[in-house]
Amino acid sequence: VVLLKHLSHVTAEQGNALGHLVHGLGKLSRWNRSQEAFDFIRSIVTDAPGGLSLEVFEDAFADVFMGPPDAVHPLVLSWLEEGRPELCGGLVDLFQGFERASSPLAIDFTTHSYTDQQIWFICRRAVGYFLIHEVLAASVVVSALRSASPDLADALTDLLTDPLLMNYQMELRPYLDGVDDADPAHPFVKAAIERSDAYRQGVGEWDIPELRPSQAHLQFAHILRSDEFARISREGRKRSILADLVHTQTLLYGNRSLSYLTGPDGKRQMFETPLATFGFSSEMPHQDVLDPVALAMQNYQLRHGEPQ
Repeated sequence: VVLLKHLSHVTAEQGNALGHLVHGLGKLSRWNRSQEAFDFIRSIVTDAPGGLSLEVFEDAFADVFMGPPDAVHPLVLSWLEEGRPELCGGLVDLFQGFERASSPLAIDFTTHSYTDQQIWFICRRAVGYFLIHEVLAASVVVSALRSASPDLADALTDLLTDPLLMNYQMELRPYLDGVDDADPAHPFVKAAIERSDAYRQGVGEWDIPELRPSQAHLQFAHILRSDEFARISREGRKRSILADLVHTQTLLYGNRSLSYLTGPDGKRQMFETPLATFGFSSEMPHQDVLDPVALAMQNYQLRHGEPQ
């Protein structure tokens, strides 16, 4: 403890000392002293003037984020309740870094002595900071709904409806539809879904040009995205340590690539590389099209505003 107290003043410029500190905290967390390590990291991230982020100490969180699903619950609840941007924003980075951002949480709030005000605070922060990971954010709200008082349940249902269901459907809707009828949260989830469906039906009855951009606008947006991807690809090749060691070919069509190499015996050998397609899709918040300023303001209030 005394050693950690002296190391609390380490800065990002002290690379060697920081590296040893991160390694030591990682071992400390694996020796069933994770809470001690997390308390130290919390203090150095929020109080120390070194400007260190939680990402620097990622190794210390490996056992918690890669262990049993419920191992991360106390940390999430504690830091969301505190509401410090360094901690809440760092949680988002940790969930992304350990590829847990799409996995829902099932938190048992009855094992914690939180008041309704504290639970409301936690859920607001969860939605505000995890908004782009809508399933993760919704899972915190659904967990709270399972044991919420009537007044709190009404407020949480509103939170589940807006901004979550108002903005996301692609992955969020299947998760919410999967809440079992016997689940205590089911009536509130059902009510939120019905409100969202009514809202979307009402929006669909209006002729809103922004929701149906012209073909010219779609083509222009596609060109902009293609140019951006090409720029990123060029920058990536410039920084690659393998760029000078390999030969690059651009294939305009076809389903395979053929390469020829000359072996030690002087004979040419043909190597065939099959080609395949890959893709990635991500849902944009619905309100980001209709009213992006209102969405940004709402998200800011969820993150930083005091709950009423």
